[in-house]
Amino acid sequence: MLFELYWIVKLIKQNTNNSQLHLMDGTQNMLASWEKESYLYKLYHDSTGSNNISFRVSENEVADSNNPYLIQRYQSFVMSNKLTSDIFDRGSTKLFWSGRPDFLLEVYEKETNLLVKLIIGEVKNTSSVEYAITGLRELIDYFHLAKDNKSDYY
Repeated sequence: MLFELYWIVKLIKQNTNNSQLHLMDGTQNMLASWEKESYLYKLYHDSTGSNNISFRVSENEVADSNNPYLIQRYQSFVMSNKLTSDIFDRGSTKLFWSGRPDFLLEVYEKETNLLVKLIIGEVKNTSSVEYAITGLRELIDYFHLAKDNKSDYY
């Protein structure tokens, strides 16, 4: 976490001298915000960001797929949900996939409050190529699976 915060502070320093820092108290994960020209920047740490963005794929998006891989993954998902319920007495989930980037910078046009740019970051401090590849794969997943507040992919 400290290494992630180090890079977040570097990002803030490179982009503004006038940021408002927010307390990381567990109730929200917005770390900083600032304005520059006609844009509002909101920086989140270890978060899915605001309600304008989602990193979730629901069960119903893959349930009726004809793709052999997704059929197998869906069957695995259904079975694990059933076993979780039977063995641990826990409810099932409708969430097929979800993610939470290390940092997320949302850029809004101030006048319209329209999200105009999304910068997603994964931070890894490692000498392991395998772990670095895992981080790269996570980052690419976030790029391709990010959705807007209408559940449409970007």
